[in-house]
Amino acid sequence: MLKVYEVTVELDNYDIIYKQEVVGVMRLQFENDCCFLRDLQVISSAQNKGIGQVAIQEAKTRTLNANLSKLALRVLKISPAVSLYQRNGFVTQSEDERFFNMVAELS
Repeated sequence: MLKVYEVTVELDNYDIIYKQEVVGVMRLQFENDCCFLRDLQVISSAQNKGIGQVAIQEAKTRTLNANLSKLALRVLKISPAVSLYQRNGFVTQSEDERFFNMVAELS
């Protein structure tokens, strides 16, 4: 548990709440010209309810509020979240054998 805290303490951490229960987490990191979506997790029982979609919209809003126009992330190629990100305007900027590096240009 301490290790998770150590690597996330510098990030902007948000609980995702649905029906008065914490069902996930979103972590953002603001850099010079970009916001990175470092983590977006929703428990399995709360998936496929539009929660991820709302979280991504919130990340976009927070990115724009920080006067940034780019939201980036890294996702495993085998993750079902890839299609969620694509539906929300993310495009693959680069990739390696395991990951897609994706970015959404915001305005």
